[in-house]
Amino acid sequence: MEALRNLITTNEQWLMQRVLGYAKLHGYTAYTSTLVEAWRASIAGLSAPIIEALESEECLRPITADVDYVSDPVALFGVKEAGKHRKRGVSLPLFLGLMKHYRKGYIDLLMKGGFSLADTQDFRERLDNFFDRIEVGFSAEWMRVDQVEQIRDLQQANLRITNEKNKFLTIFESLPNPVLFVDGEGKVVNLNRAAARLFYGQDASELHYYGEEARPSPPPSLAAEIAAFAVAADITTGFEKEITAAGRKAQCIILMQRMLDVSGKYQGTVVILNDVSHLKELEGEIEALNTHLADRAFQLEQANQELEAFNYTVSHDLRSPLTGISGYCQLLLGPCSSRIDTECRDYIGEIFKTCTRMNQFISQMLDFSRLGKCELKRELADLSLIARSIAGSLRMNDMEREVEFRIQEDVRGEGDPGLLRAVLENLMGNAWKFTAGKDRAVIEFGAGEAEGRRFCYVRDNGAGFEPEAASLLFVPFQRLHGAHEFRGFGIGLASVERIIQRHGGEVWAEGAIDQGATIFFTIPNLSFSEGGAPASDGRAPLA
Repeated sequence: MEALRNLITTNEQWLMQRVLGYAKLHGYTAYTSTLVEAWRASIAGLSAPIIEALESEECLRPITADVDYVSDPVALFGVKEAGKHRKRGVSLPLFLGLMKHYRKGYIDLLMKGGFSLADTQDFRERLDNFFDRIEVGFSAEWMRVDQVEQIRDLQQANLRITNEKNKFLTIFESLPNPVLFVDGEGKVVNLNRAAARLFYGQDASELHYYGEEARPSPPPSLAAEIAAFAVAADITTGFEKEITAAGRKAQCIILMQRMLDVSGKYQGTVVILNDVSHLKELEGEIEALNTHLADRAFQLEQANQELEAFNYTVSHDLRSPLTGISGYCQLLLGPCSSRIDTECRDYIGEIFKTCTRMNQFISQMLDFSRLGKCELKRELADLSLIARSIAGSLRMNDMEREVEFRIQEDVRGEGDPGLLRAVLENLMGNAWKFTAGKDRAVIEFGAGEAEGRRFCYVRDNGAGFEPEAASLLFVPFQRLHGAHEFRGFGIGLASVERIIQRHGGEVWAEGAIDQGATIFFTIPNLSFSEGGAPASDGRAPLA
């Protein structure tokens, strides 16, 4: 029996095609489901009790006059099938006729199984007994039910079918996409509310569901495509078209799918539309924005070119007279100083200092303008090492000051080493400058993490600033302290912000008057030793 069971379970697709072929040949598909899946399910539902029955010698004995259909599982299967098929409206002759072709399909499979003659005859007898018992059980159950009960069963079945139809009709009507069903004669047999609204300017799509008079021709805007698809060989097709109907235009993506019955016969076309008018409007807006951005980019490029021209003018035309003035000042303060009184020499000295500061300002302004154009050379930079180097340089420039530097070890990040050095030079230089009036100055560089974000910082205990003015620190040429208090041009922190932003990071500040300031910044792939803290270099007492 194992061989026959394996033959049946591995050939259900073949069985489905075989039985379906007999059903088509003898006209049964006109009265049964047109879905291939329904036929496949019926084969699976029949094969399971056949396999179970093959294992039972008791169930496959020849039919006798005193067979007990209630205790005989095969006959009982026929009884249950009778109840289900009767409620579906299947007649007894239709069922018995169709079962003949099911039986023939299984016997055909047996004959191609390659079994010995003796096994073939044994298996054939078992299959015949199985189908005989089903037919007897089915017929007995059918005859047991009187006409009144049959009518009641059919009414209940009709109610279920109506409920199912209404359920799917509700789904169909609720679809946001317009959908049409066009039959084989080219008439619209169904369309949902979205389609009625699109093509006919009304919501009363239900008018097209009932009666021959409610079968309109396809909408003129799609009639040619539907007719051409009906005679084509394609199963499906799709295209985009502007639909003009009911006084409006809509840009639609249209999908057409052939409806085929179980025999492969063409039954009509499903037409599904997707109104993409809004998307087309958005595409137009995006195109307009792209055009605007292109214009702005062109204007920006022109502005950059003008800025470069201005930089050239500043670096050459403006510096040349400054150089001349500085040179004459040096002559007046040098070889010619004996012919000038002390007050005049002081005036000339101030002129020379002003020229020097102006030259420094021009240099910083040019450096700031180049920050947005220089190419980044990304690599892993040791920020702790850079900070120590800057601390050493600051000490060398003013050996008399006592400042304690606290620098955290093993702080590393990804970026351009030269630009990151410029960031720390500006921040630590500012800290050095704004702690000038402190007897116990402390400048600290470290790293930390808060709310999942890693950052570096430079902190000092210097002059600080008003917390409300923190956002002004990074505005170019904006100074929170007067020039008489601390020298500078207001470009340093603006340069820091531009460099950090070019690295994809952020920069912000915290502080208070006479309580110091802390500048924070982020850079990619920042790492530091967990639990590490800035270490003092011991050059000044703790604040």
